[in-house]
Amino acid sequence: MDPALASPPEVRNIVGMDDFQTEISLSRLVVALKMERVEYEPEQFPGLIYRGGAGTALVFSSGKVILAGFKDPGSMEAFASGLKAKIKNAA
Repeated sequence: MDPALASPPEVRNIVGMDDFQTEISLSRLVVALKMERVEYEPEQFPGLIYRGGAGTALVFSSGKVILAGFKDPGSMEAFASGLKAKIKNAA
């Protein structure tokens, strides 16, 4: 393919990582985040999958979080901040 014919790159999906630096009880978090937005099957995967309006988070009991599906860093930061507050309230 001729590079001159290629379309310019476009941001479609930003992935980030955060460390909330606290142990997280995933079973408590399932209840706090409401079941319809959460997938948690510890026999299949060691983390909790939380699907929010702006993106998705993979939350691990170690406090590490993978954030995916965002269009810009600002929305990812806002999502992570909101999730951190929900986790703090669930503890």
